[in-house]
Formats: sequence, C-alpha cells, structure tokens
Amino acid sequence: MKTLIAVLLLLTSSFTGILKADIDSGLVASYNFSGNYIDASGHGHNGTPISNPAFVNDRFNNSSSALSLNGDSQYVSLPSTIKFYTDLTISFWLRTTASDPDPFYFGMFLIDRDICNWYRDWDITLGSGGKIIFTTGTDNGDHQLATAKDLNDGYWHHITIVLDSTLGRKQIFVDRLLARTSNFSVTSFVNNNIPIFVGASVCGPMDHDRYRGEIDDIRFYDRAITQGEINRLYFGDSSYVRIIPEGLYDSLNNVLTRSDTVDIYFHKYYDIIDSVKAVIDPVTFMAPFSVSDKSGEVIFLEVRNKNCFHAISDLFYVDYSKIVYDFTNRDWMSGQVLKLIDTSPVRYGMYSGDVNQDNTIDASDAAIVDNDAANLVTGYSITDLNGDMIVDATDFAIIDENANRFISIPIYNSPFFIFGGLNWKR
Repeated sequence: MKTLIAVLLLLTSSFTGILKADIDSGLVASYNFSGNYIDASGHGHNGTPISNPAFVNDRFNNSSSALSLNGDSQYVSLPSTIKFYTDLTISFWLRTTASDPDPFYFGMFLIDRDICNWYRDWDITLGSGGKIIFTTGTDNGDHQLATAKDLNDGYWHHITIVLDSTLGRKQIFVDRLLARTSNFSVTSFVNNNIPIFVGASVCGPMDHDRYRGEIDDIRFYDRAITQGEINRLYFGDSSYVRIIPEGLYDSLNNVLTRSDTVDIYFHKYYDIIDSVKAVIDPVTFMAPFSVSDKSGEVIFLEVRNKNCFHAISDLFYVDYSKIVYDFTNRDWMSGQVLKLIDTSPVRYGMYSGDVNQDNTIDASDAAIVDNDAANLVTGYSITDLNGDMIVDATDFAIIDENANRFISIPIYNSPFFIFGGLNWKR
C-alpha cells in the first residue's frame, strides 16, 4: 500500500475489535521505495543505498515501486536518528526464493540494528530455511522467535514484528495472521546510536549473509500496533480483486491491453447474497469495489467477464470490513478454472473464449468469432478476445487453443458443488 489515509475506521469483527487510532500514530519512519529512499513519514530519516540496489515492480505491478537486493553487496542504510526505546513495530512486505540453512546470526539479515553483542538490541533475519527470525538481545543473551513455516515461496508476504512492553510479549504476524508469540520482558534498547541496515548486518555487512529478494513498504513504529491496524496495513482502505482475462494479457509488457469490466458475485452456500461491477486496472490488475460489510460471513467469490470462464475463489471466512482476493498469483483451482498465462512472473488468468457463456469453450464459440471476423467486426465486442478492437484470426487462435483442451466448468447451483466441488478442485 503506497498511500495510507488517516481516517477513523470502525471494525465489528470479533477478530479485529475496534480500531480508532490513526494508522500513522507513532510512525517514526516509512519507506515506499517508489524510485527513491525518502522517509515518507515526513520525519526526514532518508535512507542511503549501498552498491546501487534496483527498483522493481511492486506487488501491484507498479513499476519502480519496490526494492530488489542481490544478496551480495547491496543494502540500504537508515540513519541513527530513528529511535526506539521499548515498544516497537516493524511492518514490511517481502518476496524471495532464497534459502539459508543457518539460524540467526548466520542467516540472511533483513532488517538489522545489531550492536555485535547480545545486549539490548534487535534484528530480523531469514534463516533455518526460509523462516522469519525476530531476535532481541537481553542482559542474559539473545531471545529468538521464529516462524514455523518457510516464507521463501516466491510470493509477496506481509510481515509485522511487534514488541509490546505493556503486555510483555513479542509477536510475528504473517499476512496479518499471528504466526508466533512469546512472553518477553522488555528493557530499554541501547542500540539507538547506530544505523539500521536493510538487507545486511550492521555488525560487519560483508561478513554476514545478506538478503536476496524484494522488500517494500517498510514502516517503523515506536509503539505496539493492534490487530486491527495490522489488518488495515495488509488489506488497505479498499476492497478489490486482482483478476486477468487471458485474452487481454500482454506477456511482453506484463500489462493488459486495456481495462475491462467484471461482475463480482458473493456466494453464501448456493445463494448469491450480493453482486457488484468493477473495472480492472490494466497495470495493477486490481478491480476495486464497494459492498456492504460481509464480516462474519462464510462466502466465496465468483468473477465473471464477458467472454471468459468464471473465476471461483476458495471458501473463506470474512473477518474484516474489506475484502481482498488475488486470483493472479496462485493456482487456486488446480488449473481448471484458472489458466497459467505467464511464467516470469508466474501469473494466472481467466480462460478466454467462452463467447456464448455456456461454460464450455468449443466449436460453437469458434463459429461466432469466425463469423464476426468474416464480417470485419470492430470496436468493443464480445468476440474481440485480445482487446485490439477488431475481430480477427488472433481472437480465433485463443479459442482454438482452449477448445483443444476440452475443458468446461460446472454450473454451481447446488450445495454439493460449493462444498464438494470447491474442495475437490483445491
């Protein structure tokens, strides 16, 4: 999330409680890496790049909006003017496939303020495979807290590290969910006179393993933020789905040839309880929408496009006022309802070619496209699969490829499909 708007947000979910605090309250420093190292909090704690790290596409596909580190010589130095004394929250996004078998101190340093000893400092590393390790120094040694699961799967993950002196605990949240927690007696840090390194160890940056991967949207707080605020950092301030109609995807430029409209249906059991139209942004693949709060519901989403197979989400419990679902970065439906449309980066999209919307791509769809091509149909048309405003052989080729796969999707009009079919496809 590149811009956070300070508003009062009421949450009724039993999981999130009530959030009334300004999301920027206690924010000491913030780095969006949108082509620069400026502290977006306005406090002037600007970073200094070492060995020219690269700016790359962020999780929304915005160009030059995330930081890529090579794991060799590249890192970013943040100034010692950033101060933390007891309470601390660090929120950031990362994506990596790198692995390091070593635990803390010999793992890859993500965000570090180590004083080269175990006395009242802190750091975040990636180690023991691909686990996040949050280490805090004490008077009697280092206290380590690590995630149980590896996170080096090549997908973007939101990490939140919380140190709470009032409750006497330290926590790691992964994709807004509590991953690990531990009791911890917080004492004042003594490392505020040294810089913070992103991607390397302050205690000899060339002598320790450095982080290889992308990192983005680092936020430092001098307080322990709440679960509701973590949800807000993860979801943002708008509901949206990310979705790609196959025919519109330009794999050379990693964008859509144009925007398009989708219909989003909200299913509870086999009833449609709500629906909304949304427009897909051609760069981010995001289709933002506004619906009534679905907190407390168990639902699944169905996304329809004018000439594509419907995309079906997993069944999920809604515990927040915003709904975010990304169909592009995982093969949710084991390849049947979604199609692998790119391998670098890995992306999935809706099968294009179901022109007559009979849930099968076959000769009847090809005949409609062939007829429109023969009649030189132009403009916005259901048979213009690739969005170039003319119906021709390129549209027919998309249908021909998918028809040869002999695939169809079921009609979801029974509870058996919802609870049997979805689970079967997962």
